[in-house]
Amino acid sequence: MSRIALLYGGDSRERPVSIVSAGCVEEALEERGHWVYPLDLPALDLAEFDKVTFDVAFLAMHGGFGEDGRLQAALERRAVAYTGSGPEASRLAMNKFASKRRFVDQRIPTPPFSLITADTRPADLRRRLDRLGFPVVLKPVDGGSSIDVTLVRHAGEAAAPLDRLLARYGRVLVERYVAGREFTVAVLGDRALPVVEIRTDREFYDYTAKYMSKSTQYVVSPLVPRYVRRAMEDMGIGAHRALGCRDFSRVDIRLSARAQPYVLEVNTLPGMTPKSLLPKAAAAAGISYPELCERMAEMAVRRFRMAG
Repeated sequence: MSRIALLYGGDSRERPVSIVSAGCVEEALEERGHWVYPLDLPALDLAEFDKVTFDVAFLAMHGGFGEDGRLQAALERRAVAYTGSGPEASRLAMNKFASKRRFVDQRIPTPPFSLITADTRPADLRRRLDRLGFPVVLKPVDGGSSIDVTLVRHAGEAAAPLDRLLARYGRVLVERYVAGREFTVAVLGDRALPVVEIRTDREFYDYTAKYMSKSTQYVVSPLVPRYVRRAMEDMGIGAHRALGCRDFSRVDIRLSARAQPYVLEVNTLPGMTPKSLLPKAAAAAGISYPELCERMAEMAVRRFRMAG
């Protein structure tokens, strides 16, 4: 039996997803015989956390300070074991622009992209959009769960969503849309779990498709050539390592009509809800949900003890 502090909630728009993830993790860890102390962190205030005696902190956070490295840095200062990647890898993965630059440096294929800010001049904006070509995808630089991700098919449709996202976030990642199929590669330890294809009847895998739609399908070990599957697995591990991630992550990939995979982003604290993809990939590898949660906690404890 381990004493596990379960940190969840946060202050981002992904808070509802975090709450669902935490409920599932709590039930799973208790099923495995562990003592679990759930702690809702609506802000980066660890006063209550500091009162708890535990072996490891399990992070069921999504977005905001829980995933951008700030919480990880606070836990590092307290010299405690916690699940997932460290502060720098978390910061890099949370920043889509910074992570895509790292992918380019490491020669990991990723769709062409550009960063747009409120200071970007109209003529410069037009040149960048022309260079990328339409359709394009607009994304908050440091958002998650596909919240506010917008597909723009034609130049005349770009102004309104760009203005809206710039007003809300201050900067926007514009990425060339890759027509094709959506996949994810979960990494656990030092290996890739079975590839999962995501099929949706929406324009792309947005928030509604992820958490609300009943028609979204998840196909484990989908019908693709073996060399393509291996390429996606290798790219998943490569992206995980390029950002300095550890223990686990989930890498989102688009496969073009010409069977060329492109890494979109890396999620260092992937969802742990019943619809989430890391648990689905683990199940395909014969790892039950409770066992997966226990492994995640055990990896953190083992790493902490080896470092100490």
